[in-house]
Amino acid sequence: MERGNYMSIDRVKRFSGIVNIPPEQIKCREPKPPVRPSCVTKHKNPAGFTPKPVPEVKQAVNELVEPVNKAFPQDNSQPTDTTNKQFPQDSEENEYRYLNAAWLDEIATGLTAGIKKHPGETWHDIPVNEHLARAFRHINLMRIGDRSDNHIINASMRLMMAYVVDRNK
Repeated sequence: MERGNYMSIDRVKRFSGIVNIPPEQIKCREPKPPVRPSCVTKHKNPAGFTPKPVPEVKQAVNELVEPVNKAFPQDNSQPTDTTNKQFPQDSEENEYRYLNAAWLDEIATGLTAGIKKHPGETWHDIPVNEHLARAFRHINLMRIGDRSDNHIINASMRLMMAYVVDRNK
């Protein structure tokens, strides 16, 4: 029900179709137009406040901001982005800075739980295609909106397992 204990005609028609009640049996009325409170229309300036013209306000703001700008001069250069900045030690073959630590931690947590559930690292004996099928299952469940499990992490673990099994053939 909408505010004011009434429903619009459109909403009544939709509602009647859901509950199988003819629309004429549902009490409704058209919504009333919004009413301005009387205090707003009676007293245009109840506190006696006289607004200043915009140029005066801008001047006052500039006077407040100026000391701050002097204390912290603007640097016209681009913001520092350490991910693209070249450092002398940047001849790395493996860019570990792009790996998300929280994601890796979730994978490690999931693998630890898997070891408790399936001791003996039996995942090494599962074929690559089975790991891939299970990863795709988790990806698809995530895509259709299933949030009952951490599908991204489970898919990541299965893809890692498929990679390891494939490399160790």
